[in-house]
Amino acid sequence: MSSLIWKSLSQQADRIADGALSGIHTLDDWKAELPARRLELRRSLGLEPWPENAQDIPKVREYGEFHGEGFRARKIGYELLPDCWGAATIYYPDPPPGKKHPAVLYSCGHTQTGSWHFQSHPILWARRGYVCLILDSAEQNDNPGEHHGFNLHLHHKRLALGYVASGGEAFNNIRALDLLAVDPAVDAARLGMTGVSGGGAMSWLVAALDERIRAVSTLCGISSPRDAITNRHLFGHCDCMFPLNLFQRDAADFAALIAPRAALFGFGKQDFGYHIGESISIAGRAGRIWDLHGKSGHWQLLVADCPHGDHPDFDVATQRWFDLHLAGEERPLLERGGQDYPECITSVFNGSPPSPNRLALQPELSRPRGSVPLPKTPEEWRVTRGEVLQSLQAVLLRDVESTLKADESWRSEIKTTSWHRGSIEAVDVFLEVRTPNSRTANLLLSTATGGQIAHHVVPSILSVLERNDSACALFEPRLSGWNYAGVGGPCFPAGSNLEIETRLTKAMMLVGTTPVGMFYQDIRAAVAYLRTRTEFAECRLFLHGKGESALASLLVALVDEHIAGVVLEDLPGSFEDRCPVMGILRVLDIPQAVGLLAPRPVVLVNPGDTNWSWPVRAYKRLQASRNFNRAADMRVAFQHILL
Repeated sequence: MSSLIWKSLSQQADRIADGALSGIHTLDDWKAELPARRLELRRSLGLEPWPENAQDIPKVREYGEFHGEGFRARKIGYELLPDCWGAATIYYPDPPPGKKHPAVLYSCGHTQTGSWHFQSHPILWARRGYVCLILDSAEQNDNPGEHHGFNLHLHHKRLALGYVASGGEAFNNIRALDLLAVDPAVDAARLGMTGVSGGGAMSWLVAALDERIRAVSTLCGISSPRDAITNRHLFGHCDCMFPLNLFQRDAADFAALIAPRAALFGFGKQDFGYHIGESISIAGRAGRIWDLHGKSGHWQLLVADCPHGDHPDFDVATQRWFDLHLAGEERPLLERGGQDYPECITSVFNGSPPSPNRLALQPELSRPRGSVPLPKTPEEWRVTRGEVLQSLQAVLLRDVESTLKADESWRSEIKTTSWHRGSIEAVDVFLEVRTPNSRTANLLLSTATGGQIAHHVVPSILSVLERNDSACALFEPRLSGWNYAGVGGPCFPAGSNLEIETRLTKAMMLVGTTPVGMFYQDIRAAVAYLRTRTEFAECRLFLHGKGESALASLLVALVDEHIAGVVLEDLPGSFEDRCPVMGILRVLDIPQAVGLLAPRPVVLVNPGDTNWSWPVRAYKRLQASRNFNRAADMRVAFQHILL
């Protein structure tokens, strides 16, 4: 992995942490920001808009009860989305005290047996006079689906949909909270939530999203981009620990959304997955918002001398915290037991979940793909394109600052070659420009892809360009050239390390980008720089890219109507095949993006195996069919586009 790229991501993570809650100086400042911040969190979790097919209260199927000393447990299936079922167990005090109880939503951490493994927690709460609902996550017990994405290299499609396990599981927990809130035995004004590890992550994320949670105890479950990247702890964390960081927010920015409700932040000194100093710092950064509310006593930091996982100190502190903020009275402290009841007793579905059960399809069901209608007239075309571009603003990335500037040049009898160097977010970028000495009307920006240097693209294009008196700019962005030589995977050259690519992409997600997103930002910066050059003021600017840089060039041309045309080499057939801008499949897929360039010239070289009828029909309807071409090699491609 390139140390330059990793260093750049680490610096961005430091900047995000140092800028947490910046500009918030008064309670009025925070109240003004609050609606936008909560919307950002929903979008970062893939929960905006909320799935349309989620009913107000989930349907429930009963699967029996079991009893123990001081409690009874009711086993249920609940419908998250149509034909999409999860498993949960609700523990009640027994005998009931004759009044409504405070309630706790318990979210399981990472074990395959989920609610069976963590049964001691709801038993404890029921014996203390609380109702407690415990739910299994996707892939736990008999729940189908896949809780992880990056670990199994499912991230390309999921990122393209704007889906991440943290959002999917938060949705499932909120649906369980919907049930808990209407349970006749529950006082809906006194709801709390807790969990450890992945359950700790769910606890604070759901509390930040849903104000029905009046008190939360999040244990070993908060990581910041700085801790995950700089201290490399992201390698040990599941996708459910992190949102898609679309807005470059720190964990403290979102944890502060819980204020002024009660929040207990618990960490272990010996926890292998976190840097304890940064964990304490996250709580402190968020705690400033409680202070602005005048509710400093409503947040508390607990550091136990323990490794990752459950600990008696956490049990005692959480009981006291919920007694104070939910029960309104002190109750006797209890010690948890273990797995007292066998799995055959606690199992909800007993190996046979409801049929059909589409929980494995939750990413697609909760984040349906967008579509673009084919226009029938030029006027419809302008309207459709404008609507798509407006939708893309919600997913495309911010522009980055570049320090590109001319370095040196060399002039021969027929052309001038100049070299331009600079950096983007602390990573070197390089631009070589070859201009004919005669007047030129065309400039082609050719962007190297992963593992390429600028000269890799020279032989296939220069002879064609020179015969047409066209200028060529050969660009090495951050994820190419010497910045990334020898590293690969699906986003990079064949034969290199897939695990490195996957981890790097995950780190990028934590600062709000992806490999293709980074190419997009850099090409935008290069285009802006070339437009400052007086020698190109009258030139038509074309783009060329291969693989990931072709995807990025396509997106740049889509949002920049002044790009004259594109040559797209080895373009995938769908955004889900490569790591694209996050959430872009909610708007459109690659064929629609290509078609929306009409009537500008587009040439596809070795395109992905897909149905390209959408752009073919779009160009035909606009009477521009001659501008949409597929070519067998680069020489033919440039001859097409420069006609």
